[in-house]
Amino acid sequence: MNTRLRRIATVLLPLLFTLPSLYGQIIYYNYLGVINSINISDCSVSFVTTGQAINDMAVGTGSTYYGVVGNSVYSINGTNGSSTLITTVSNFLGLTGMEVAPSGTLYVLRINLYAVNPSTGAVTNLGALPNGWICIGDIVYLDGEFYASVLAPNGQNLLINLNVTNPALSTIVTTMPGNNFVAGAGVNNPNCPKMYWFNNVGGFSTIWEYDVNTQSWTQVCPGFSLPTGGAGTPNGYSFNFECPCLTDAGSTETTPLAFCEGSPAVVPFNNDATLDSDDLLQYILFSDPANPTGSILATSNTPSIGYNAAYIPGQTYYLAVIAGNNVNGSVDLLDPCFDISEVVPIVWRPKPGVVFSAPPGPFCAGDCVTLSVNFTGDPPFNLEATVQFSGTPLDNIAQIFNTNTGTVSICIPPALPNGNLTVQATSLIDAFCVCN
Repeated sequence: MNTRLRRIATVLLPLLFTLPSLYGQIIYYNYLGVINSINISDCSVSFVTTGQAINDMAVGTGSTYYGVVGNSVYSINGTNGSSTLITTVSNFLGLTGMEVAPSGTLYVLRINLYAVNPSTGAVTNLGALPNGWICIGDIVYLDGEFYASVLAPNGQNLLINLNVTNPALSTIVTTMPGNNFVAGAGVNNPNCPKMYWFNNVGGFSTIWEYDVNTQSWTQVCPGFSLPTGGAGTPNGYSFNFECPCLTDAGSTETTPLAFCEGSPAVVPFNNDATLDSDDLLQYILFSDPANPTGSILATSNTPSIGYNAAYIPGQTYYLAVIAGNNVNGSVDLLDPCFDISEVVPIVWRPKPGVVFSAPPGPFCAGDCVTLSVNFTGDPPFNLEATVQFSGTPLDNIAQIFNTNTGTVSICIPPALPNGNLTVQATSLIDAFCVCN
């Protein structure tokens, strides 16, 4: 990885809601019927509204919140705190998890998952979680997926991908760092989406940040001590934060390379890239090592980059691997997480040539003639050539020359008429190229 060209992704997306907020790094949560917001950048808490005492909550659009108390589902007016019963779900254990889908459907969960129409109060039982799992916390919608905090039969608190079509097919994402993760909220980011989970221990809460890409947990707001019943953010919510980029173009061997004129250049890639789901890896040939992306001459989706007649043999060019967001089949050079590998200098060597020089003929049978041989290219040279004397084939030449000049001795057999020698190279190989 060439860290000189790595960037940190800082993304600010529009806040897609009109709820009361400080327009900062805000997560909404409730405790004992009070809905507050917490700015996780400085852990400051602000009052939003007082409403029905609820076990869990979700954040809708406009100034609407939703909450569950036992088996009852409420809408809450964020302006005046008034609560309106939407429906009561037939579930003997009581509901613990709640979220709003982008469609507006409410999902509520304990062992079974229910879909609630907030306009009509209609309830649909979507089925149960895998055997032994029970939701002890919350549901979070983030980037097209639903997550939930559940307690497994072995006592572990698991973060799961909640399958809202068939809850029995829900899968484990990771183990949470402790138990009693009762409230969660999601924050969209095109490079590193995150969730924030409240961990209730001894009547107090600790907030943990979960990075979806790295599956890592980091404690935030360590002094936060209010017990939490539920949490949430509006769908599509994001705020400005920096995140380390996962995109890594990988590494190359940096020893300068030479290729034969006309042959493709092959990037010596170590196949160790790390890519996001929307990334693309490509290989580039460029002319200026101080400005790789501004001097790209060719791009390839494979390590092999073809030769172009416009390239000048003997001139130094450069190879590298690049990675970034895939935009219409090309790496986005402006991607905040764009990455480029080490640079590999290359040259194309001109094809070798050979010139034979002999004393003037004609020659007589029985003569031995010494030819001068002059090569262009890079020694050593492996030469093969045919020899004829007045149309009669003689022994072929097959000889190695360690310098650019040399000699070849040809002896003409006796009993042949006087004539001329004809020497024709059939194969010439130098240090880099083969000519046949």
